[in-house]
Amino acid sequence: MVTPFHILAHNRDVSWEYGCTYRYLQGSGQRIGGYDRWIAAAALAYDMPVVTRNVRDYRRVPRLRIIEYARP
Repeated sequence: MVTPFHILAHNRDVSWEYGCTYRYLQGSGQRIGGYDRWIAAAALAYDMPVVTRNVRDYRRVPRLRIIEYARP
C-alpha cells in the first residue's frame, strides 16, 4: 500500500469490464484512450467512482460513476 492510496489488483473482473467497455465503445463508434479504458474498467470492477476532470470521455462508458473536480 502506498499511503494514503490503496492499490487495486488487476484481476479477471477488471479484464472482463475492459473487454465489455472496449466492445461497447467500438460498436457505438466512440473512443477513449487505452489507459482511460483500464481506469474505467477497474472502477466498474471494484464498484468505485472515477474522480476526474475528463468528464467528457468517461461519460461514454455505461454504468460508470463519475465525480468531477475542477482545478483550485
